[in-house]
Amino acid sequence: MNRNFVVIFLFLTTIAGCKTSQTTMLISDSYNEEKNVTSLMLFPYGNIDIPGKWTKTNYNETSRQHYFKNADSTSIAVALNPVNKYPFHHDSLTNQQWVDKFYLWDSEYYLNQGYTTEILDTDESGDFLIWKISGNNVNTIFLFGRKNEYALNYAVNTDNLTDEQRINFLTELFNRN
Repeated sequence: MNRNFVVIFLFLTTIAGCKTSQTTMLISDSYNEEKNVTSLMLFPYGNIDIPGKWTKTNYNETSRQHYFKNADSTSIAVALNPVNKYPFHHDSLTNQQWVDKFYLWDSEYYLNQGYTTEILDTDESGDFLIWKISGNNVNTIFLFGRKNEYALNYAVNTDNLTDEQRINFLTELFNRN
């Protein structure tokens, strides 16, 4: 009987030691009226500060995107993730190479779904790329960027802003964060 207890104890200890490492993330969002900024806290990764008042509407666990809407029904999605969580990541990639791979990886999905993709702008330093998907009643502009060891994924979808206004909004969002 004593021997069975030892075997069971060793078995349970081994199983407990095999647990995969996961990061527990605390998430909250709030609006600061004085600064006119909505903040999304993604602890331990950081914050995303969005100019204006936004209401969180959804979260996509697969893409880790947080969706917000403002009073004029403009929809945005924001994500902040460690770069090493992406399948194409390699430590030797420069920011520009990494952002280019991010675009190729994600745009392939939309191309396979019948959408059109187009690169609209790139940052001179190579820290971000702005691109657009369109077709099937979709007209979304994305900014994919990298700062330090984090990937930034922003998107804006609205008929209330021109492409230039959406690009300016995304660029401001990147520079702010």
